[in-house]
Amino acid sequence: MTVSRPRPPLTQAFAFAYEGILRTLAGERNMKIHWVSGTAVMLVGMALPFPPSARAALLFAVLLVIATEVLNAALEGIVDLATQEWMYSAKLAKDAAAGTVLVVAVGAITLLTDILWNQWRLVELNSEPVLRTVLFGVPLLVGLACGLTAAARLAAVGFGVACLTWAVLARHTADPVFAAVALGLIIVAADARRRRSRLLDDRPPASRA
Repeated sequence: MTVSRPRPPLTQAFAFAYEGILRTLAGERNMKIHWVSGTAVMLVGMALPFPPSARAALLFAVLLVIATEVLNAALEGIVDLATQEWMYSAKLAKDAAAGTVLVVAVGAITLLTDILWNQWRLVELNSEPVLRTVLFGVPLLVGLACGLTAAARLAAVGFGVACLTWAVLARHTADPVFAAVALGLIIVAADARRRRSRLLDDRPPASRA
């Protein structure tokens, strides 16, 4: 007779899900790239007053890319658990999962390009916000990338730069939702970096020092 394991409390289930995102961000290079790229899209949305349909599409595209990368990491983990030897089916599963992420990422880039192409007049009419976003957005993205990849002290400096430049841009944002999502991405990235050693430790929790 099989005894079903009790489900964890809802708050603990959310905590496990959040740790899954953090662990993927802390350990996967491609997720770091998607994270910084998604933040860049948020900065574009903060600078330009796109129509609601374009905003919804951009938000959905960024979150979909991140979600598919998390699923890709999950599938790779399952394949590695199933076999440590080279197998065609294992390679097919991993390559197909990575291909899914690639398709979604290219779709997101195409979507942003199409929106900018069709809204170029809007870009021309908002030259000041665009220039401000370039001046402060580039340091923000560099700081975020540094925070995710550099040594601890330099990472702290990187996240500090990201937060300061975000604050400047947030004062002039065209959409508070995009500003909030950008800040959320920075905060989650900082949390993943702070907890990276524990997140990437593959020992059971009870055996950790």
